[in-house]
Amino acid sequence: MRFAASPDTDLRTFRELVNDQEEYVRAALAENDNCPVELLQQLAHDESEDVRNAVVQNPNTTHEMLIELSSDPSWSVRMNVASIEGIPSSILSKLSKDSDGGVRAAVASNVDTPVSCLSKLAHDSYEWARMGVAQNPSTPASVLRSLSHDSSDQVRIRLAQNRNTPYDVIKVLRQDPSEAVQYYADIR
Repeated sequence: MRFAASPDTDLRTFRELVNDQEEYVRAALAENDNCPVELLQQLAHDESEDVRNAVVQNPNTTHEMLIELSSDPSWSVRMNVASIEGIPSSILSKLSKDSDGGVRAAVASNVDTPVSCLSKLAHDSYEWARMGVAQNPSTPASVLRSLSHDSSDQVRIRLAQNRNTPYDVIKVLRQDPSEAVQYYADIR
């Protein structure tokens, strides 16, 4: 494993380790910033979701690989793709419609998510997705205003904590039925 994680590992060793039977070795290899792109491509198809998640986190993973991984059968891999800053908006748009709420919540929290997606996610059935929209500094004021009457105290708390929430919304939240929401609005 130490060779898989080492910045001094040579190409021959990388090529040997890419097929190692131990998942943790392949995951360490996928995390290594010096892992060649061609081997990352191979690891992106690994049977282990931990290895594929490590590929997502590697700064050398190409946009093409991320597009492919955005359709991964594992929700955790898709969620990690959705969390990457600078990911193309087309991927975020696609993942904003994902069947898994955690994936949609990751999209909602990503500062690069298109406004059109944030507007839709503000009405998502999954509370964590609405929480992501409420705390996202890229969410426009009109969407933040619409969340001030959300049924979830947690959404309204995140809204009160968002530095970009307009003052008129903060004033409304200071009168909220929830004392926790009032508290966070008051300390703003």
